[in-house]
Amino acid sequence: MFGVTVGSLLIFRNLLSQNLLDSPANFLNPAFSHGGILMTRNRGYFYMVIAALLWSTAGVFLKMIDWHPLVTSSFRSAIAAMILWAFLRKEKLYYLQIDCHTLLAGFCLGITTVLFVIANKITTAANAIMLQSVSPIFVLIFNAARTKTRPLTSDLWAVSMVLFGVFLFFLSDLAFGNILGNLSALLSGVLFAGAYVCTADASNLHAAMSGVLLGHLLSAVIGLPFLLMTPILFTPSSVVAILFLGIFQLGISYVLFSYAVQTCGSLAVSLLSMLEPICSPIWVALFVGEIPGSLALLGGMLVLITLFLRYIAMAYATQNNSLS
Repeated sequence: MFGVTVGSLLIFRNLLSQNLLDSPANFLNPAFSHGGILMTRNRGYFYMVIAALLWSTAGVFLKMIDWHPLVTSSFRSAIAAMILWAFLRKEKLYYLQIDCHTLLAGFCLGITTVLFVIANKITTAANAIMLQSVSPIFVLIFNAARTKTRPLTSDLWAVSMVLFGVFLFFLSDLAFGNILGNLSALLSGVLFAGAYVCTADASNLHAAMSGVLLGHLLSAVIGLPFLLMTPILFTPSSVVAILFLGIFQLGISYVLFSYAVQTCGSLAVSLLSMLEPICSPIWVALFVGEIPGSLALLGGMLVLITLFLRYIAMAYATQNNSLS
């Protein structure tokens, strides 16, 4: 986990040092990417892996905070919003780029965060993660409906294998739980898919990050009433945890996410995000002592192998297209 944190800091510093947002065309400029579109997409894949690993740390650090879930969500989103705003200001962009894609992405991300917190409160964490992980299915559906095209057979197989792997990973711990909690988690997965598609459709990285920033602001505002109604006990562990969650787990991770979804596409990014439900129990096992069972390990291997093979296939296809 320390390596992921240090790595994300180095990547974030690299992004800040290259005025990337001043010219969105830089992201698709072969000279800039030192190897053409393939290198740009490879960088996007790598950034998305780091983002997913940062997302996966939520379980460990949330256990360190004894606050109302929506209070935690509000603090976390507010800190993340400040990180994103600082990044935009560093690039001399002092305004949000607002359009229909930005507004939809912000709405989807903000409500996704709130629904996921609610789901974790009234149903099991395994249910919440499992049901939210259906987002790639809805990315395929949304993309097919938007472009009026049939998804590729390879995409359908990849998504099916990933979902089956996630199912195996949580099979031993999956409980029926509260119906409302399950529906909240499922709806969060649907809205997360919408966020992927809307962010990928954004005109440039500035617009994509504007949508993410709006989502964090919405989540922070929704939690404000709970800040006033519930007691908040600030302890050293809770302060460290909420700062990590805001700065790394949501802040820097969504900078990397915005870059990745702009360069790699919504489906590839949604598949790579499956590393989150796979790695989250691993962090918990290492730092909390919860050990996954044999089915969980089998599911994790299946997901990782599928992601690796799909990545190789996408990289090969991209290279062939760039040479033709």
